Amino acid sequence: MLMVDLRVNVSCDRRLRQGRERFHPIANRSSVDADGELPSFVPITWTIDHEQRVLTAVCEGDVTLRDIEGYLDAVVVAGSMPYRKLFDGTRGESAMTDEEMMLLGARIRAYHGKDDMGAPGAMGALAIVVVSDHTHGLARLFGALAAADRPIKIFRDVRAARRWLDAQPA
Repeated sequence: MLMVDLRVNVSCDRRLRQGRERFHPIANRSSVDADGELPSFVPITWTIDHEQRVLTAVCEGDVTLRDIEGYLDAVVVAGSMPYRKLFDGTRGESAMTDEEMMLLGARIRAYHGKDDMGAPGAMGALAIVVVSDHTHGLARLFGALAAADRPIKIFRDVRAARRWLDAQPA
């Protein structure tokens, strides 16, 4: 059974439009700065289209392990882990260490485990879009560490990634 600690899950502002949900993470209590203020910038936002069974995430600025964990928690809670995913990192940069990348890979592998009925966990195709050589290397490392039983491909262009993702089974 997959358990999610909702205390660390990001809060979300949901706007429902024709089967689509747009998530803009709002800081949780642990994100409050020393002055008691909520941050004005959040590095990952995402949209889930339940009809098309596709999730699009966009990163901006420095993305930490904590940011990715909050995103993954929300994906699981929304039931969109089996959906195709476009992870657009063209405006973002990883702020994760090698050790944190290994932790992230282990977490993704855990999602491939068994569900409540003993069936393998379903994972949708993943297109990762990056522009820098550094993030390209991290994306390759992530693909190797996650060892996902799903199609995964790294791109430098969002349109090419979208075309490939659209050709993957929903």
